[in-house]
Amino acid sequence: MKEITKTKMFTDAELELLTRVAKAHEEFFEKIRDRLPEGNVGKFIFYVLGDFLHDMNEVVLNNPEAEISYTWDGKMEDYIKTLYLEMKYAKNIVVNLYLDFVRNADDLIYVEPDVINDFSDDYYYGDFGGAIDDDYDKKEVNQLTDNQFSYLNDILLMVDLDKITDDELIEQP
Repeated sequence: MKEITKTKMFTDAELELLTRVAKAHEEFFEKIRDRLPEGNVGKFIFYVLGDFLHDMNEVVLNNPEAEISYTWDGKMEDYIKTLYLEMKYAKNIVVNLYLDFVRNADDLIYVEPDVINDFSDDYYYGDFGGAIDDDYDKKEVNQLTDNQFSYLNDILLMVDLDKITDDELIEQP
């Protein structure tokens, strides 16, 4: 991760905190990326997560005043809170990306895995508008085949996240 650009808006101490939290966020998700399976599903999640990390860390650290002003109304604490929440809800991110792959499987299944990087940002921006940490659609998970559901849980366990349980999928009144 490159050194943060100095600003007038934030103190050196605030920029140091910003850098530490962004680095922890990046490292957390890089561990997930490193554990993903080979093949199209894993590569899809890997590359879209890479686009996400670029936006959430590198872009912000390159120009913290502009990015934090625009997206978080100038409140660095809101940016930091966002990073923590994304780590807390990393399972949602992985599940959402898996579901997106399944929805778009006809377009992705026959693509060479390493070529997915060439257009992964289209899915990140087009399908999520950058918001990949929202709650996953339980109805959509319920519509997965047994094999798809099992593979999703395998991926979650590979990346050291909790698998989806049947209790999670029951709609609460």
